[in-house]
Amino acid sequence: MCVLVHRYAKHLDFLGVRAQAQAALGGDSAEKAFKEFHDFMSRVETEDTTKKMRERLEDIKKIKEIRFKPLVSISRKHDVPRVSRKSVIDSGVLDQQLRPIRKPRRPSRAKKS
Repeated sequence: MCVLVHRYAKHLDFLGVRAQAQAALGGDSAEKAFKEFHDFMSRVETEDTTKKMRERLEDIKKIKEIRFKPLVSISRKHDVPRVSRKSVIDSGVLDQQLRPIRKPRRPSRAKKS
């Protein structure tokens, strides 16, 4: 639907610019361009145009939805082993990682300030 509305707006802009350009030149072509612009603006509904619009609407209803598939599979399962909290606490791994922070040593050449 967005594409149809965009095309309608662009066609309307085109007819308006064309009518202005032809009006600057004058003559019968100016009247013809303005009449086309006016007819497109007023759009008198006839049975033929109504039938065409209904057919287009039915074609759009057949489309329903568009689905996109990702190029990369996002549903892969990672083989990461699960570990319980109790087993980590019992193993003592955390005790080895949580050491007290030491003050950074200055090089022996550095002067105290």
